[in-house]
Amino acid sequence: MQTKHFLTAASAAFMVVTTATANADDGYDAPESWPSPMQEHNMGMALFDRLEYSMPDKGLDTVVWDFQGWYGGDVNRVYIKSEGENVYALSEK
Repeated sequence: MQTKHFLTAASAAFMVVTTATANADDGYDAPESWPSPMQEHNMGMALFDRLEYSMPDKGLDTVVWDFQGWYGGDVNRVYIKSEGENVYALSEK
């Protein structure tokens, strides 16, 4: 029983020493003069699934749209989604 506790304690101590010396303080195992391997970049996407404008000979003009998009990084990101229809008549004078 004593041997089992000794081996468990020795294994735990070995893991702590190995983990502490394997990586630097910031988690990278690289010299300080090197740049960070990855930087946060904001990206975006816009997708128009449907964007239509119709001008019939008789009747009302119509605009129809279906849009979705996002902008941001991996953690902070804003999503936008819109769809709709607008029917209107141009007045003639």
